Amino acid sequence: MEDQLFTRPLEKPIIICKKCQLAVRPKEVIQHLNGTHHRVPLAAARQISEAIQRWDGVQACDQWTVPTAVAESIPGLPIYTDGILCNRVSGCGFVSRSIKTMRNHWHADHQWVSQNVRRNRQQAQREIIQATRVISCQRAFIQGPGSHYIYVREASLGSTVDIEAVNSPQPQLVNQLVA
Repeated sequence: MEDQLFTRPLEKPIIICKKCQLAVRPKEVIQHLNGTHHRVPLAAARQISEAIQRWDGVQACDQWTVPTAVAESIPGLPIYTDGILCNRVSGCGFVSRSIKTMRNHWHADHQWVSQNVRRNRQQAQREIIQATRVISCQRAFIQGPGSHYIYVREASLGSTVDIEAVNSPQPQLVNQLVA
């Protein structure tokens, strides 16, 4: 029964809900199955959780540190092609799918807001193009530790979505960031 609901990528120590396409920590299986997406009765959720606890290497799932970037996508997790990678500071690696979140990141982590927007829209666009890159990304956990987006450099065969490599921000994204 647990194999019908959850999958485990061979190269990563995580458990992924097939229906939700999200990682689930082993200690949260019962809570996940009792949630609004599944509504599995408590007794059945406990039984599934106990079966998962017997999987080889399941203890490593709790110690897994979610990476900020991966060379290939993690099978079982959706790939989003609208990720925004922060290039404001070399090596930052922050990824967002929201313009508002990226602006907040720039302000909070880099103490930066494009000052040229009011004076020179073209200069502001150049600054934003240099400070961002549209990428593909994934997210393992929706909340809690490790709930950040993961920069995906290449899609792998187990990907749930085909992606296109995009190296520069789309014009509409730059315009929205400038606005």
